[in-house]
Amino acid sequence: MAIIAWKTGTLPGPWTGRAVHWYDGDTLYMLGGDVRGVVRIYGIDAPEWGQKGCAEARAALKHITRTAPVIVTPIQLDRYGRIVAKLLDRTGHDVGQTMLENGLAWWEYRWAPQELAYHAAQTGARARKLGLWQSHPWGFAPWVWRKRHRTGA
Repeated sequence: MAIIAWKTGTLPGPWTGRAVHWYDGDTLYMLGGDVRGVVRIYGIDAPEWGQKGCAEARAALKHITRTAPVIVTPIQLDRYGRIVAKLLDRTGHDVGQTMLENGLAWWEYRWAPQELAYHAAQTGARARKLGLWQSHPWGFAPWVWRKRHRTGA
């Protein structure tokens, strides 16, 4: 079973699966043949629980991925053992980009600097004041929010 390979550091190849649980707006549990496990969407960072926009991001991700198979292309394992992957919806559109286009996540430029379409999607959502960008101040990016809540700053 592929989940065992993940734990030993070996990534499965691309696979088609379906989402069965949504943790937040960038992490979900996927099943597909003999491959199953927690998948973190590559290149985006959605709001954390307790942060403005988290419930909306989770609901949108669930809406995008719940009714049809999703193509999962693994990129790497993160430090928590989750597979970090690009996801394509039933129309072939990048799920991470869709989240950014709708203002439901931040482009994680530190980990995906070459994803210029992600930058354009986030810039467009910000200009149109969608989702997270509806009001100013916009709040903290999740990586800043996590750091402040870990240290109590």
